[in-house]
Amino acid sequence: MIDGELCGLHVRNGVAVPTSDSGAAANATSTSQVTLTRDTLMEVLSGSTVWSECLNSGTVRVSGDSEAFDTVRTAFDVPGLKA
Repeated sequence: MIDGELCGLHVRNGVAVPTSDSGAAANATSTSQVTLTRDTLMEVLSGSTVWSECLNSGTVRVSGDSEAFDTVRTAFDVPGLKA
């Protein structure tokens, strides 16, 4: 959830496809949900902050299966998502 907007990322066979709010709800097979602001997402993707700092500060919240989410998160070649 980004700024209260439900969105999803369908990951399968090494391919990640973003989904809309209705697509995210309809295709929800994951037991993980991440809540953050759009600004925090942009900071992580741009590398101005790292995931672990956001998690520790509470600006990112992961509910459900955080281990499964971390497996997917660290598969992306984005430095802010690795740490």
